[in-house]
Amino acid sequence: MKLSFLKTNSVIGPVKPFECKLSEVKKLKLCKNVCVDSALDQLVTKIDNYHKTIKIKPSKSVAESVLNIFYNKEIGLGDKQLVLKYQKQFLSQISYFVDKDEQIQFCILGLPHKMPNSLLTIEKEAGGTEVAMLLRFKFILEQINLVYPKGAVINFFVENKIFSYLADLSIEETDKYVLSVQKLINKLGLEKKIILKDLLKCEKLFPTFTTTYLKNVEYYKYHDLEDVQKARLNFFFTTNNVSISEKLSLKVFDPELDLDKTEPIVKYYKISFWEKTLPLAIQYLAYNKTRKDLGVMAKIAPYNIKLTVAPKPGSIGIRLINSRTDLLPYYGYLVFTGETYEVKYLVDIAAKSQNYLAIADKNDKIWYLVKK
Repeated sequence: MKLSFLKTNSVIGPVKPFECKLSEVKKLKLCKNVCVDSALDQLVTKIDNYHKTIKIKPSKSVAESVLNIFYNKEIGLGDKQLVLKYQKQFLSQISYFVDKDEQIQFCILGLPHKMPNSLLTIEKEAGGTEVAMLLRFKFILEQINLVYPKGAVINFFVENKIFSYLADLSIEETDKYVLSVQKLINKLGLEKKIILKDLLKCEKLFPTFTTTYLKNVEYYKYHDLEDVQKARLNFFFTTNNVSISEKLSLKVFDPELDLDKTEPIVKYYKISFWEKTLPLAIQYLAYNKTRKDLGVMAKIAPYNIKLTVAPKPGSIGIRLINSRTDLLPYYGYLVFTGETYEVKYLVDIAAKSQNYLAIADKNDKIWYLVKK
């Protein structure tokens, strides 16, 4: 029973293969901390300097110039042809706000919670990866301001209350995560530009939401099984593993593990976790299909240009971190190699911990790591 990883796709955010061999990892421990009082400020400066290297040329019209930002390979995610195919739609949506001399409205879904799998991260609140995401949004908004002084706003519809149960987390736990993101937004001075909105509250606007959702649950039991499989793979590698030891986790989630040659307890948990992913995947896909069937986003965010980390027709794929990584902020730690950075799993850092330094503030909160 070998389970492979997913690349960027239209179904669910990607996970990537472990860089290390899990069988060779001795302990899930980060590297030595270096305490820096201004760790967060230093991180902001480093990311801002990275963004200064991105060059985007304006086009003939305001709408074309705005859309052109997302054609840049550092910003856009997925096949450029998919954006070009819906270019007229996007230009029309942008022009809707420009013609009314209003701020351009974008929307995106996300911020469920930090992944509760200790091979990926042990963080519970927002950190360096979320800073990188917010500064990526800030950069995009600044580029829009250069061609359209009224600027733009990003409506971030938060999914934590919807998907917390899929990760065996309480709403209280995931609320703390969202609150920590909001605090970062405020600290970065972006509270008027990045607006967090509770997606769960929007369900009340749709009386048939529950009945439609239940019909879609039945649908995914027998249809689009390839999509179900893709979602299952993501849920497996992000499984909440708090119930098992670190040593056992390194075996259970080892993609190279030969199930027929391992001890019974490893086999038990690997099969148990995998079987659990089926209803999770079905519920996840059913919820997203229900939202699409009922036109939820069109009603709660009319004319908004949809951004996504899972490129699909009618939405613009976006890199939340940079072109070096497709991993989402919730999946790991921010690691710098020279002037550039990426998201890495805890286990991959721990495998070669001697090669890294963790930059923490006076409260021992790690904001980023530096590869020596």
